[in-house]
Amino acid sequence: MRPPNDRGSMATLIQKFRLLQGLLTGKTAFTGPFHVTVDVTRRCNLCCIGCRYHSPAVYKPSPGNHNITDISRKMFSALCEELRSRNTRALFLMGDGEPLLHHWISDLITLAKEKGMHVTLITNGTLLDERRIESFFGAGLDVLQVSLWACSPEDYERQYPGSDSANFQKVIDSIRTLCRLKKERAKTRPLVRLHHPINRFSFRKISKMADLALSTGCDGISFSPLLFTQGQLEEYVLSSGEKAELLCSLKTLAERLRSLPLEHNIARTLVRYDSYGESGTKMPCYAGWFHSRVRVDGTVSPCGPCNLIMGSLEEKSFSEIWNGTAYRAFRRQAMTAEGLSNLAGSCDCEHCCYAEDNLRVHKLFKPLAPLLFSRGPYAP
Repeated sequence: MRPPNDRGSMATLIQKFRLLQGLLTGKTAFTGPFHVTVDVTRRCNLCCIGCRYHSPAVYKPSPGNHNITDISRKMFSALCEELRSRNTRALFLMGDGEPLLHHWISDLITLAKEKGMHVTLITNGTLLDERRIESFFGAGLDVLQVSLWACSPEDYERQYPGSDSANFQKVIDSIRTLCRLKKERAKTRPLVRLHHPINRFSFRKISKMADLALSTGCDGISFSPLLFTQGQLEEYVLSSGEKAELLCSLKTLAERLRSLPLEHNIARTLVRYDSYGESGTKMPCYAGWFHSRVRVDGTVSPCGPCNLIMGSLEEKSFSEIWNGTAYRAFRRQAMTAEGLSNLAGSCDCEHCCYAEDNLRVHKLFKPLAPLLFSRGPYAP
C-alpha cells in the first residue's frame, strides 16, 4: 500500500522550484512552509512516558508563555489566512497536550478547511466519542491519527504511568465506533490512522499493533522512534542489537502489509532510524525551509524538538517571521556540520521527525552544494 500522504506529497513542482531557488540564496524562502504544525493546547489528561511535556520521567518545557494554555480562534484564523497566501497545503493539529481538550477544536478544523488546508488531527483517543466524531465529519477533517503506546491493558500501565489501564479498551472502542460511523454515513474522511511510538518495551509488538489497526477498521498505521532528551529515558532506548532486530521486523511487516488494505509509513520510519549516527546527523537540516511549528501563544519554531524561537505571532505576522532575521540565520547555520553541532543544545535531532523530507530536499540540492559552499552564498 502507498504511505500516508497527509504532508501533501511534500509540495507542488512550483513549490519545489521555489524551495530550490531559496536554497540558492542561502537565506530567503520564496515559498511558504509545505506543512505547519500547530499546538492547540498545553493541557493533557495523560502522562505518556515518552512525552516531552507531561511524562513523569522527562520534562523539557516548550518555548513561549505557559500562562496561555489554548490557542485563540482569532490567532488561528489569522494564521490560516496567511498560510493560504503562502501556498501552505498541510496543517497538523496537535499540542503540548491533548487537542480534544480545546473547547473549539471542531471550529479550528472548519477554519483551516475553509482556507483549503489538508488537516490532520493527532490525539490520544481517550476523549473521542460520538459527539466529537460527528463534529469531525461536519468540519471536514482529513486524517485522525490516534497515538497509542501500548497494545494491551498490561502494556498500557507501563507506558502511561498513573493512568487507568481501562483507557486502552476505551481507545480501541472509540476507534471502532468512528470506523463504523464512517461506513454507516458513507464517509471517506477522516482517514483513521493508528500511530505507535516505538521503545524497548514495545518494539517486538509492532505486528500486534498492525493487527489492532486492521481489526478496528483503521485505514493506516504509522510508527515513530521514541524521542528522548539528552540521556533521559535511557532504559526505554533500543540497544544496537535491538535496533537491528526492529529494522528487520519493520521490513518483514512491510512485506506482509503489501497485500493488505492498510497504509503505513514504514519506509519513513526506516529513514528516521538511519538518519542519525554516532558522529551526528548525516546531512544538513532543511526543516527551516519547509516547516514551522506554532505554539499556543503564537511562538514560532522551526520544528517540535527545537526550542529556538523564530518570532511571535503576537508581535509580527507569520510572513514577517518566515523570512525574518532569526529564520534566515537558522537556515544558514543548519546547512553546515559545524552549524548543526552548535545547535545541539537547542535542538534534539536524533531520529529527526523530518528525515525523509530532508533526504528529498538534499537530493535536489546536493549537486549544487559544492559550488555554493566554495564560492557562493554559503562560502565562509
